[in-house]
Amino acid sequence: MLEAFRTRRPWAAAIVSFIFSPFIGMLYLGRGRLAFLYLLAGIATAVLFLVAVDGHITPDLSGSVGALSQLPLSIIGAIHAWFIARRRLSGEIQYWYARWLALVALVLVFPAIALLIRTFLYQPFDLPSVSMSPSLNKGDFFFASKSAYREADPKRGDVVVFHWEGRDYVKRIVGLPGDRIQMVNDRLAINGATVPQHRIADFIEQCGEPAPCRVPQYLETLPGGRTDKILDRMPDGALDNTPLFVVPKDNYFVLGDNRDNSDDSREDLGYIPRATLLGRAATKFVANGRLVWQAVE
Repeated sequence: MLEAFRTRRPWAAAIVSFIFSPFIGMLYLGRGRLAFLYLLAGIATAVLFLVAVDGHITPDLSGSVGALSQLPLSIIGAIHAWFIARRRLSGEIQYWYARWLALVALVLVFPAIALLIRTFLYQPFDLPSVSMSPSLNKGDFFFASKSAYREADPKRGDVVVFHWEGRDYVKRIVGLPGDRIQMVNDRLAINGATVPQHRIADFIEQCGEPAPCRVPQYLETLPGGRTDKILDRMPDGALDNTPLFVVPKDNYFVLGDNRDNSDDSREDLGYIPRATLLGRAATKFVANGRLVWQAVE
């Protein structure tokens, strides 16, 4: 059996391509250009899968369903590898990347690189709720910078990802350690000063009605000059008047940009310890069901 894999028999080539991906299968057969094309096809399939599900799959199932999305490409690659191996000549040049040592290294190195990037540099997240509209909408996917706060402190206005009580959240920091935060008559006040805001064009969203819904939208300028868009659905919402909050040391006060539809520091979440921050939301790559490349603001 081992001899069949060494000599690139058709059934052996199909097995390698199906189990380890068509990318590895084509390298195994010495077809570098085809391997590169299959690699691109695999990435495109994964991204199109994210666009297609658009938040309709629970996080617990997304990994297994995502793996199944690669199954058609694996089957096609296995069949393709079988036909190539049938036509392959025994005297063909064996490129360095077709040797077993190189293939084993690639199989091990690619996941290791992906794990290192995810752990220390950038991790993809999706937004399952409307709490951060209009900056991040339900179903959007984005990369969070895992290194953003390794050498620097979070800034007021940063959109952060944090893990709290078993869940990942995405919110905007409005209060730094020592700040006094309060909602007064539908307006955010920081250290006794009402944060300036002015009305801009309404935010248009799909709300299940025949016609799109219009939501009042404002530009809010935080201390330091950071300006962000927020939504105010109800002029007299339940969280438009709050007690005074004094942010403890090494903690932050966060709000959702969709102010009347967000569970944040005003209620259950409370103050967010710095130790729970996973990173800063940096770049959207799927927005409103479309592939994009936009900075998260």
